Amino acid sequence: MLQRIKDIILSLTNLKLFIFFIISIFLNLILLSFFLEYFGLNVEKRENQIYKFTKIEIFFQVVFFAPLLETLIFQSFLFNYINKLHFYFFKKNNPWLSIIITSCFFGLTHFFNLSYVIITFFLGIIFTLYYYICLLKNYRPFINTILLHSVYNLIIFIAELIFKV
Repeated sequence: MLQRIKDIILSLTNLKLFIFFIISIFLNLILLSFFLEYFGLNVEKRENQIYKFTKIEIFFQVVFFAPLLETLIFQSFLFNYINKLHFYFFKKNNPWLSIIITSCFFGLTHFFNLSYVIITFFLGIIFTLYYYICLLKNYRPFINTILLHSVYNLIIFIAELIFKV
């Protein structure tokens, strides 16, 4: 019974953390859009091979496959590897260095245009920070980061369908 109560409290805490990060992502996007527009960087629709697929194929790629693969590569592998490497050489833990480096790689793999790289760099910071916090609190970081990334991609996918961005 006590374990069940603890699980419910952890679930609610995790839900609050998840909602906080969803809100952070969209505030980040709004602020970055204004910033990029102010400096004249293009925030228009990205041109890529993805638009040659059907909407159903894009949906599965963007909402399921990409978050799974990107969380595996960037958070589960790269973040953990850089963090361990930093600890091995400097005998101290510096998660921010690992978060920034991981986010740089995350942004660079989304090279549709310069503004998109900048936006995905900051999204990478949010996703990796969320992964790290879940890792510290034993909230199943891999699954939760995939879920956060999937929810974000789903909202963007729906917005692009509705507003034909």
